[in-house]
Amino acid sequence: MDGFESWQDALHAALIETNPNEVRTRIRTAEAAIFQRIQTFTPRNDSVEEQALFNALGTLRVLSTQSVLWESNYAREQTLRKRSKTGRLQFGYAGSSV
Repeated sequence: MDGFESWQDALHAALIETNPNEVRTRIRTAEAAIFQRIQTFTPRNDSVEEQALFNALGTLRVLSTQSVLWESNYAREQTLRKRSKTGRLQFGYAGSSV
């Protein structure tokens, strides 16, 4: 696998990861692959790959920000599921629980 395929595969894996606990690991792996490719890259005028590398880093930055929200929502959802199994799910009304 050459450098171009390596960073693209890592980026793709980060973008399609659905497990909130694995997203950050995938992001770090993709960033490392991209930075490794940048270090070995020989820039040319109007290089499509060079632009793609920097676009990918921007995409990972957005994904990283979103992953924080996903992790928070996932943790909240897990807490609600545990509470609903124990019969202590609160709906916000004083003294009421289901």
